[in-house]
Amino acid sequence: MAPILDIVFRRLAARLVVLLALVALASCSRAPQAAVTSVKLLVDADGVYQVTAGELAAVGFELGNGPGDLTLTAGGEPVAFELTGRGRNQALRFYGQALGPEAHTATNVYWLAQDPSASGDAPGRIMENREPLPAGVTAAQVVTATVHIEQQRQHRSDAAETGDRWTWQTLFAPADFEFKVNTPAPADGSGVLRLYVVANSQAEVNPDHHLTIAVNGMPVADATWDGLGPQVITATIPAGMLLDGDNAVRLAAPGDTGAPADVVILDRAELAYVRRLILDDEILAFAGDAVAYAIELAEQPVLLWDITAPAQPVALPVTDAQDGQLAMPGGAGRRFVAVTERGLTKPAAI
Repeated sequence: MAPILDIVFRRLAARLVVLLALVALASCSRAPQAAVTSVKLLVDADGVYQVTAGELAAVGFELGNGPGDLTLTAGGEPVAFELTGRGRNQALRFYGQALGPEAHTATNVYWLAQDPSASGDAPGRIMENREPLPAGVTAAQVVTATVHIEQQRQHRSDAAETGDRWTWQTLFAPADFEFKVNTPAPADGSGVLRLYVVANSQAEVNPDHHLTIAVNGMPVADATWDGLGPQVITATIPAGMLLDGDNAVRLAAPGDTGAPADVVILDRAELAYVRRLILDDEILAFAGDAVAYAIELAEQPVLLWDITAPAQPVALPVTDAQDGQLAMPGGAGRRFVAVTERGLTKPAAI
């Protein structure tokens, strides 16, 4: 038995030596990974973006010790940002913008890079503004909000007539198409719906295009026109028609003009309506010319930014809310965004 056991142990020892050698060889063959000093943050919609230190560390990028160690740029221009939290819970926030209609791609690229040469306050840090409210001014509680509705589904190689390389839906009459428009907190007052379309056919009959529009089942427009090219169809939405939430907009191309073909391409839609300044969802973005505003808070925002200059937003205080309202200074042509924790957006990719 002893010789047999000796043979078994020798074979096991030999296999163990081979295994250890393979492990050592594999370890030696792995080249040490170089530190990642810059990353792309891809943005596909306007909003306040947040990316955590843990998410960045997963791709080999370290946030560093503070804003002075970092730069954020888009299109070669600096973009302001802020850092919150500590350790792996630290996060970077910035206001990101989608590309314009002339772009060939659907995502904007923001470059986050380490900048060890920087010292002192980072030039890209979001600044704060604590200007007082004007005395004796009644703060506005409603604004005219404009909702942009668009999906980049169809690429057009020739978009000279509109400047928009991406369109949404093609209607070959007879056909219909329905989409949703979200209108939070509508107030009393009428609205205006604008449809941007492109006629893609023509015929000898005049008119050779016909579209009807209904909102929540109620007709609001019956449009006919003639010829090729872009067309803007405007419809008035009577007061009380819009719902607090999703509204159904239905387009119908009946194909009754007598033209052998009636082809219309939907590019995008805009709906302007009067809304109450209430933060009851995830994000409240608005603009106006009022001297001051009062936001009704169903949930406390984590940030309130003046985004009149989107790449250089200014942080406004959110700690002065009283009786469920947050009063803030306004000004002609200024834009603002208030965001709850759920309203913070993740980049489309890192």
